[in-house]
Amino acid sequence: MKQQKNSKPATGARQVNKEKSRRQIIEATVSCIANHGLSGVTVTRICVLSGVSRGMINAHFISKDNLLLEVLRSISTDYIEAVEAAASQFPNDPARAFVAEIETEINFWKRSYEESCAWFAFRAESLSNPEYLPLCSPRESDLYAVPVRLCTELAEQGGYSKAQPELIARGLTAMLEGFWFDHVCNPNTF
Repeated sequence: MKQQKNSKPATGARQVNKEKSRRQIIEATVSCIANHGLSGVTVTRICVLSGVSRGMINAHFISKDNLLLEVLRSISTDYIEAVEAAASQFPNDPARAFVAEIETEINFWKRSYEESCAWFAFRAESLSNPEYLPLCSPRESDLYAVPVRLCTELAEQGGYSKAQPELIARGLTAMLEGFWFDHVCNPNTF
């Protein structure tokens, strides 16, 4: 007798296991990118690192390209949410919010060397893969809105009518990217 597939969404323990294996795959892919670069990412390497079967990877992501895009989306979302949360702690104090944003940005990348490496691999690849650019270019993503908003609020609050908040935010972003790059190149001395 042939069994019918259950088309209901996963619930309870099954949903937890599904999310756990999905997270394992994403983390293994980040590690693979950090150690082998984007061109060295293979499904076989991901299987070995994650302990998950090829079928499970295909079930979650359908293709390696989808998996890579989801890895970048995961890192980008975590990053943007962390920066926005830090800045929102001080809704009436843009100076403190600005400091919290900068500290969060620096500490975010220090928390995981492998994520930093993966981020820079995606940043480099975004030159030839336009799907990556909106997710990993600060000026293209929602992330850029936070320093622009805070610079605008600081300029208004301080009466700096000639300040150029967008230009200041761009300079800050470039400086922070320099810190991140230094972290990737010199993790032991950063």
